[in-house]
Amino acid sequence: MNLMKRPTSGQLKILLAQADDSEGHHILWVDKAGEVRLALLPSGTSAGGWSGYFGPQIQFRYEAYERSGGFVGKTVAADRAYVKELYSHLLGDWGSGKKGRLV
Repeated sequence: MNLMKRPTSGQLKILLAQADDSEGHHILWVDKAGEVRLALLPSGTSAGGWSGYFGPQIQFRYEAYERSGGFVGKTVAADRAYVKELYSHLLGDWGSGKKGRLV
């Protein structure tokens, strides 16, 4: 899903559905080219440590989604209201030009 290529909420739904909520903590982030990414944090890595490594590539990122918190996976991808709200936030944050920020 790329925010510069007229993305759809359906693409976000697919991205969320591909993640396993029970596998670990995840971070939803956008790179400088507008690509929306959902990363599984390696075991023992904090969100801040992960961001430090990827910092130059990050346009913005959201708070880490805790393991089994119900923020990623097939169940949440089926929640139309959640997907619509997250999609709206992504478009708005991209459009406002957030840079390297935690939003």
